[in-house]
Amino acid sequence: SWSPVENATASTTYIVEIDGREYVSSKTSYSLEGLEEGSYKIRVKATDALGQTGDSKWSDAFVFTKPYENGLVYTLTNANTEYEVTRVGSARGDIEIGDVYRGKPVTSIAEKAFYSSSGVKSIVVGKNVREIGDYAFTNCSNLQSVTLPDGLSELGEHAFQGCRALQSIKLPDSLKEVKKSSFQYCRNMTSVDLGGGILSVPDSVRTLGEKSFYGCDLLESVTLGAAVDSIGEGAFASCVSLKSFALNQRLSAIGANAFNGCVGLTEVVIPEGVKSIEVRTFSGCTKLETVVIPKTIAKIGDNAFAYCSSLADIAFGGTKDAWTAMGYTFPVTSTVRVHYNCTTLDGHYIPVDVKEATCTSTGYVKYLCSCGYEYTEIIPGGHDYVVVKTVDATCSEHGYDLLKCKKCGAEKKDYKDDELGEHTYVDKVVEPACLTGGYTEH
Repeated sequence: SWSPVENATASTTYIVEIDGREYVSSKTSYSLEGLEEGSYKIRVKATDALGQTGDSKWSDAFVFTKPYENGLVYTLTNANTEYEVTRVGSARGDIEIGDVYRGKPVTSIAEKAFYSSSGVKSIVVGKNVREIGDYAFTNCSNLQSVTLPDGLSELGEHAFQGCRALQSIKLPDSLKEVKKSSFQYCRNMTSVDLGGGILSVPDSVRTLGEKSFYGCDLLESVTLGAAVDSIGEGAFASCVSLKSFALNQRLSAIGANAFNGCVGLTEVVIPEGVKSIEVRTFSGCTKLETVVIPKTIAKIGDNAFAYCSSLADIAFGGTKDAWTAMGYTFPVTSTVRVHYNCTTLDGHYIPVDVKEATCTSTGYVKYLCSCGYEYTEIIPGGHDYVVVKTVDATCSEHGYDLLKCKKCGAEKKDYKDDELGEHTYVDKVVEPACLTGGYTEH
């Protein structure tokens, strides 16, 4: 746009010259939206449509550069000094959100900007973006990879929820919190920061929000950054491939259902500083075998270890009275052993008496735990038979394998359920006599 010429009338029009080509405008403006990306030399002069006055002189020429347009919709923010990506527009495939747009920095991605955009395959976010809004990329079903800038400080709730094709993402060190449901149902997520099914949370992150990684089916291992102090409710629930989880020493709170249904998890060490284990925190962890619980734990919620059918040993750093005071009980049929005043189960049992099993009697190993706990492991006895001879069936007896014990030499027959052999008869003819008839014996 430009200022009108002096003494302009209703018949005054303007000629806009763009790289030598002239266009007429009846207004003091002309849209450059239709130009392709590139640089253009532009100048303007006034003319009278009725020919009653002469043309003005050409204005000084200036250079206009139209940047690459990726199809996204941008909106000015912060007193028109910055841009925010507000809608996906016509953008498809591999999308790069640049550092600047029309000469101004792109600093944010709006709430639901890419919501359910199935045509988006990859996103590279510009280095000036500091905030990504809630639901920004929710249900982008074909989104496979995302690159986030180092300066990102805000990642909204549900930001990548339901991105079921998303395989990897690197969380920048500038991020302070992974919010509610940020990566919920990212069922193909194998890598967050590090590859091979490993989640390594940066040291800058302090909070993992509710259901932040819920249902990430392929996630195998998690290592928390040094600053994480709380894990939200259901944060890793139903991560069915999760096998190991390293909790840091700063951690003070683990939410209800945090690891519910993590059927691949085999061991857990809860650090000092955590005050409670909430309801159903480890419920349904069917392969969980050992848990180390510090003496700082004063409460264990209902069903915290429900349906942990493989759980065998718990090392509790406090006394038996402290455990009893928490009131947590296992089912009557449970064989879980709780070791009091214990901080580790590594090398915990010492065998103090061993009796070898024989062919006719069981053996045992008696173990003594450093906490004073004793238990006996029964070694089943029995013969160790091998086949030494196979006898085929006869006319009157089934076939069998002759078995002999390798240890004591005892033998037994293992009869087969086969058919008896057919008789082979020999005919004997008896001629008739004066007083008796003849016959044939078989």
